[in-house]
Amino acid sequence: MNMRQYRNIIPLIIVFSLLLSGCGCVETPPQQGDYEPGIDLIPDSLTGISGGGTGSSIPGEDGADGASGSESSEDVLPVPVVEVTPNPHSNVQVHTPQYQNLYTQEVISPRTVLIPVYTTEEREFLNSGTAFLYTVTTPPVYVVLSFKPKMDTITKVFDKRTGDKEGTVSLDITRPSPYSWLEMIIYDTETGNPVASEGFGKVYNEDPEKTVVLRESGTYQFDFWGSFINSTITLKIPLEKATEEQYQAALRAESKASGKLGFVYLILPDLPGGWSQTGDSEHTATLYKSTLTNPAAGSRFNQVIQKFPSESEAESGYNTLKDEIGHLTIRTLSVGEDGISYESVRKNGILYKKGLMVVQLDSYSYPPVPVSELKRYAEIIEGRIESEP
Repeated sequence: MNMRQYRNIIPLIIVFSLLLSGCGCVETPPQQGDYEPGIDLIPDSLTGISGGGTGSSIPGEDGADGASGSESSEDVLPVPVVEVTPNPHSNVQVHTPQYQNLYTQEVISPRTVLIPVYTTEEREFLNSGTAFLYTVTTPPVYVVLSFKPKMDTITKVFDKRTGDKEGTVSLDITRPSPYSWLEMIIYDTETGNPVASEGFGKVYNEDPEKTVVLRESGTYQFDFWGSFINSTITLKIPLEKATEEQYQAALRAESKASGKLGFVYLILPDLPGGWSQTGDSEHTATLYKSTLTNPAAGSRFNQVIQKFPSESEAESGYNTLKDEIGHLTIRTLSVGEDGISYESVRKNGILYKKGLMVVQLDSYSYPPVPVSELKRYAEIIEGRIESEP
């Protein structure tokens, strides 16, 4: 066929295509990233959207549709997670993790402090899949997968043929079920190409935790398929990349999960440049104590926050600390429900009571931190106490 015949056929093909699209007899299957308004493929704990979901079954495999997961902590900062339809797992070629090294397999420095910006606990997979979109704006983002596979116990029986007596020996062995597996494949939505994968079982090893690192900005689609396994999915970012709001949300979630005193204390972003923490902080269910220093200025102060079981006990604790101040210059201070400031040449401080909390900022240095500056810090703590549930 010559070029003139090709040119005569092309208009006919275009007209025929328009007729097909107009009559509505062609239905395009959902593509990667398409929204399915009637399908909820993401657990509520991941999206933060109320209401149940069904999940997607793996084509060609029998199993229960749907998955359940516990609610994620309300204190974890929401991220722009958008539910989408996962790519059919039957269309994914059986592959080895040959392209993992593009973004992963890098040792995380022990000095790298990662804070979670979103997490979901115990997401259950029963021959089901789920997917979501996430936009990385300040890379890197660490995707941490923790696995809890179904465990099987088998009994091995051995013939004993050593020593004077013969017989059999039974040994119970507990190990992950051969039917437990999970695969996460991350796609670049701009190109549609996979950029990283990780998982448990099948072609992946059975380490209980894996980390994938995304080091490029962009929107990514995370596909998860698995069976007979629970998985925790956590998105983390380095501390230096976090906003103050993200950092504070992570601290609230950590305190809540550990049962320690809530996030009411000062952190370094609250202070001007040059301040650092000296030594370890003491953090229990009823106490937070740390020492902050500014080497350039030669100043330092302790923050001590105590929580009492009742208002009367808090009042008693406040009066005890007030009596211990000694013969310094003491003034009434408009912070908390009952507060004072005290100062001398080498020692300044603020003490006040707020609800069940007694707060003391005590600076013993030369020069001591000015009372006016300590008052600003005291007001930050007071605001956080008021916002505590």
